[in-house]
Amino acid sequence: MVELSRNSFEVVPEDLEDLWLLRRIIKPNDLISGITTRVIKRGGIFSRPDKDRIKVKVTLRVDKVKLDGSLSRLRVQGKIIEATDEKLIREGYHSINIYPRYRFTLKKEKEGEMNLLNREFNKKYLIIALDHREVALGLLSGTHLSLLDKFSSNFEGKIYY
Repeated sequence: MVELSRNSFEVVPEDLEDLWLLRRIIKPNDLISGITTRVIKRGGIFSRPDKDRIKVKVTLRVDKVKLDGSLSRLRVQGKIIEATDEKLIREGYHSINIYPRYRFTLKKEKEGEMNLLNREFNKKYLIIALDHREVALGLLSGTHLSLLDKFSSNFEGKIYY
């Protein structure tokens, strides 16, 4: 995450955990800008409409945020504020699907709302679990625990204390 100004950030989520965190951070009335596709229908009065899918840069005022964990995406819906194609602004609403490694800009309504996120985003903890015969090392990042390594003491038989 790169801070562009006091309340504007460029964000690139890395995994599903980042999407889960963003779902809790993105609130109604925030502004999201990103590149997406839009279907434009063209056709005459008596002909079948032709559909063209074009890439546009869109800025939305957020209405809803939904996390779809099975598809690893965050769906942000809202009213179109700005677009590279003027026809889209008249059409009203759109949604942006945020996937891991998708670059977008988030502008918060109030200054300072992201200060807590900046401190919490990169915290990682090393966890050591000890037993009489084994030790395990794990890395805790947000809500994700990954096992780094496990060692055994190779003692045989019963241990008396």
